[in-house]
Amino acid sequence: MTAPQVREIMEAMVRQLWLEVKGVDLGEFPIMTFAEAERRYGSDKPDLRNPMELVDVADLLKSVGIRGLCRPGQRSERARWRPCASRAGPL
Repeated sequence: MTAPQVREIMEAMVRQLWLEVKGVDLGEFPIMTFAEAERRYGSDKPDLRNPMELVDVADLLKSVGIRGLCRPGQRSERARWRPCASRAGPL
């Protein structure tokens, strides 16, 4: 049995249990790879109720001369931030 088959069986069982016990239809469970979760949320177990995702700002910081900030253009590091939804518009 493969991992996707196990996940499919478990999801169906959990959905049916919630429907029968609580009357709640959970619908399909979202699936995301480890790499996508880390890139978008900075965690392998993101709380998807929080819509704020990390934003890659490496290109914006390439020319910044503030000591202590990583210089993404010079190393293999990436610079990311989590914008404040109440104050920031789209980048």
